[in-house]
Amino acid sequence: MTAARDLLTLIDDSPRDDWPPRPREVRARIGDSGIEVWEAVRTFYEVDEDWARFRDCYDWLTEDQLRAALAYAEKHWDVIEPRIAENYAYVPAPFRDAIPARWR
Repeated sequence: MTAARDLLTLIDDSPRDDWPPRPREVRARIGDSGIEVWEAVRTFYEVDEDWARFRDCYDWLTEDQLRAALAYAEKHWDVIEPRIAENYAYVPAPFRDAIPARWR
């Protein structure tokens, strides 16, 4: 069984000073991989929610880690979805057809 800390790591990216004030940010990452949960979830939708293709994209991560990321995203969709949308906003126009329909 995988230890919980190896599945997801919450990183507090809050500013360390009070000026200018910014909202607190906690980012969920998959274990110590550095991959944020929203990035993995974005990939999951880019491969049309095909588990085998998704696993192939992150073959160095465990199945438990990937399932934990998807479960976290489902529970915290109000935080994850805007991060994905924000990322897609920077995709150049010629490549936007590759973006899953829900974010176009």
